[in-house]
Amino acid sequence: MSTKPAIVTLFTSTSASAEDCVIHQLDTIDLHHGIYSANPPYAGFQIVGTEPTARLTGELAAYDLTKITTTDSGFRAIRPN
Repeated sequence: MSTKPAIVTLFTSTSASAEDCVIHQLDTIDLHHGIYSANPPYAGFQIVGTEPTARLTGELAAYDLTKITTTDSGFRAIRPN
């Protein structure tokens, strides 16, 4: 049985919406966990506290996170295989 690595990162903000918080952190997450910093790089996010709005899914698409699945608490954004 193989185990996939998991990275858990929590961001909170009292001054920005959850949507804005996610968008403002994308570059930092990609820098620290992307193809130039991690092996393997992150394959997706589980986002809690906001819905997959058009603005947010557009920003995620810039990182090739285009497979969107809603959850009870938010959504997952994953790179397609």
